[in-house]
Amino acid sequence: RILHGEDFGEQVRDMLTEVVTGVVHGQLDESEYPEDWDLDALLIALQMVYDPSVRLDDLDIETVVVGDVVELVVDDALGQYDQREELLGTQQMRDVERAVLLQVIDGKWKEHLQDMDYLQEGIHLRALGQRDPLVEYKNEGFALFQDMMDSIKTSTVTTLMKNRPEDLAIFTAMALEQPVQAFNYSSGDELANTTSFGGAAAVEGGYAAPGGADFADEPPRAVAADGRQGAPVAVKQRVVVEKVGRNDPCPCGSGKKYKRCHGA
Repeated sequence: RILHGEDFGEQVRDMLTEVVTGVVHGQLDESEYPEDWDLDALLIALQMVYDPSVRLDDLDIETVVVGDVVELVVDDALGQYDQREELLGTQQMRDVERAVLLQVIDGKWKEHLQDMDYLQEGIHLRALGQRDPLVEYKNEGFALFQDMMDSIKTSTVTTLMKNRPEDLAIFTAMALEQPVQAFNYSSGDELANTTSFGGAAAVEGGYAAPGGADFADEPPRAVAADGRQGAPVAVKQRVVVEKVGRNDPCPCGSGKKYKRCHGA
């Protein structure tokens, strides 16, 4: 659905709502009375997801309930998301969401497959504790899958909310092979598009993409342009290697499956 260009705007907003709601409940549900709430700890936890502008000190401790805090925080987070969409433009925001979702799902799914391999290797030891290894594998596999889904939501929301809008635009242009959109934050106006081939040309008053940035390891950092045309940026050549399936014979000729040999 992502690859076919489906609109995921509402789903991403639902993710944002679910993540910040979970943070609020995780911080406040342990305290029975509002006067025992640690609002400073809540703000710190929220800052791991987005940059909250909500004022929790204004809450009336005598009448407030957890639902009131959830509503206040959700409105604040969604409001900031709407501001980002207004800045980037509706269509570009949809492209950003698609690019980030693809990146996050790809990484989390690989981690999940590795976790399932590790689980499979040691699950037979559960028989020593008089437990059925097959039942244990199913139960823990399901729990790992749920953890993966939660991690996808959290990572997607954090990436969209904690990175600067211009950095997200640069990453999306690189991922979807589109022209880089530059923005001038002094006026809030959209500047002229620049075509990026691994690195964007300098744009007066705007930003340009650094060459060779890898968003998977570190989000690309925009650099302020000095108004002069920059020198061409060297682009690393991508080496295409035929992918070996995890259950295919290892190319080294050992006779073992790839996942049990060089793919381990």
